Amino acid sequence: MQAVNGSSDSYVDLSQSQTMDLRYGLPVSYEGEMQKEGRRLHARKTRYFRLRDGALYNHRKRGSVATWSVSVIDCSVLASPDKTTLIVSMYDSKVLTLYPLTREECELWEQALKRASKRKIGAFYGVVGIIGMGAFAEVRLGYDRNTGEQVAIKIMKKNHRDRELMKSVESEIHFIRKKIVNQYVVRTYDVFNTKDNLFIVMEYLPGGMLYDALSSIGYFSEAQAAIVMREILEGVKCLHAHDIVHRDIKPENVLCKNKVWPYRVKLADFGLADFVLEDTFGDKCTRGMYGTPYFVAPEVIRAEPYGPPVDIWSCGVLLYNMLSGQLPFDGGNIKEVLKRVRQGTYTFPCDKWNAISEDVKDLIRGLLAYNPKRRLTAEEALNHPWLNRNDLSNQDIPNDRSKLGKDSRGEKTASMAMEDIVEVMNEEDKSDASKFQFGKMSVFFSKHSQEGKREDAENIDPDEEDDFGHSTVEHHGLEA
Repeated sequence: MQAVNGSSDSYVDLSQSQTMDLRYGLPVSYEGEMQKEGRRLHARKTRYFRLRDGALYNHRKRGSVATWSVSVIDCSVLASPDKTTLIVSMYDSKVLTLYPLTREECELWEQALKRASKRKIGAFYGVVGIIGMGAFAEVRLGYDRNTGEQVAIKIMKKNHRDRELMKSVESEIHFIRKKIVNQYVVRTYDVFNTKDNLFIVMEYLPGGMLYDALSSIGYFSEAQAAIVMREILEGVKCLHAHDIVHRDIKPENVLCKNKVWPYRVKLADFGLADFVLEDTFGDKCTRGMYGTPYFVAPEVIRAEPYGPPVDIWSCGVLLYNMLSGQLPFDGGNIKEVLKRVRQGTYTFPCDKWNAISEDVKDLIRGLLAYNPKRRLTAEEALNHPWLNRNDLSNQDIPNDRSKLGKDSRGEKTASMAMEDIVEVMNEEDKSDASKFQFGKMSVFFSKHSQEGKREDAENIDPDEEDDFGHSTVEHHGLEA
C-alpha cells in the first residue's frame, strides 16, 4: 500500500471513509495552504499543511515530503478577532503562528485544530497491562473509560525513516478504512493517529493465541480441528471478498475468544495485509516478499505476482501443523525451510497421520496445491467434505501438541521482510550453521531506507520554522 502523494508519512485519510463507525468519532482531517514566517528572515511563506488527527504536517508544497510535523494533542488554539491569524500553543509551551489565506479558511482551521486537540486516546481509554510485544508494536490490555469494557490496544511506534515499517502502519490504516465487520475477524473499535504512534483499539479476546490454547491441552480431535479450520476459512473468505490478502496467516494471528473449548477463533493483525488489483489478464494480484517462512507460499519466495491463494496455502500449513504437531516444511535453518517451501514437496509420515482421516489429507492437498491456480479458494475449501461431515471422530489424535506454545516455537513464526528472505536464499552454505539460525532472521522491518533519508534531506528548507516534530512532546494520556 502506498502513502498518499508518495510521502513516507502515513497520510491515509480515515475521515473520508463512508463505511466507518468508530466509537468516539472519526479522526480529524483537514488540509490546505497557510502562511507562516521563516525562522531567519521572518518573511511570510506559503506552505501546504495537512492535519491528520493528532498531528499537523508542514510541506513546502502539496505532494512534497513533510519538512516537519507537530503534535497538536492538548494544544490551545486562538484566532485573532479579524480571523487572519491562528496562534497554536503546544503542550510543551511552544507556539506556532499561522496565517490562513481567507477568513473562512481561518474559521475552518480553527475548528479542525480544536477538535484534533481533544483527540487524545487517554480521554477515552485506559490501560492496565501488556498482552504482547512485537518487533515494532505492542498490544496492551485496556478498558473503555465510559463503559469499563475490556479492549485490546495495539500501539505502533512510527519511524518515518523506516519505509517498510511505515508501510505496515499504512496497511493497518487501510484495513481499518474497509471497516470489516465479521464474526471471524477481530473488530476495530477506534483509531487514534498521532505524530509518533498509531493506536488501534480492538475487541479483546481473552483466549489468546490459538496455538497457546492447543499447547495447554496437548491433544485435539479431528472434529475440533474441523470447527477451528472452518472459522479460520470463514475469516479468510470475508477478507478475500473485500479484495484483501492477509499475507501473514499463522498461529500468532489467530486469536481465541475463549480459553477453553469452544475457542471461537478470529483472524487478527493486518500489518502485512494488502489490497489486490486486477492485472491485464484479469488476475487479482499484488507483489512483495512478505510473510513468515514456514507459512509463506512458494510464489512469494519466487518473487512472482500473487493473490488470495497465498492465504489458502498458509491455512494448509496451519491445518497440517494443528493435526500433526509438525510443520510440512521444516529444516535446521531458515535457508533449508525456504528451499523446501520453494520446492513445495511434503509428506504425511505414518507415525503422525495413521490415525487421521483421508478426507482431511485430501483437503490439505487442495490447500497446498503448488500451482496457485489449482489451489482451492476459501469458498471451495469450506465446501470440502471434511468440513461438512457430521461423523468426524471426537477421539483425541495421539499427536502431542504441547510444543506448539510460544515458549517452544521461539523465533519460528517471526515475520520477515523481502530483503531478509532474499539475503537468506542467496547466502552460500557455510560451516557455521548458526549464521542461519532463526534468531538471525527475527528482526522484522528493521532496515532503514537510505534513499528515504536523501529524499527528506533534499526537501528541507533551511529557512523553515524550528523542527517542531523533534522538539514537541506527544502527550496521549494513556494510563490507568
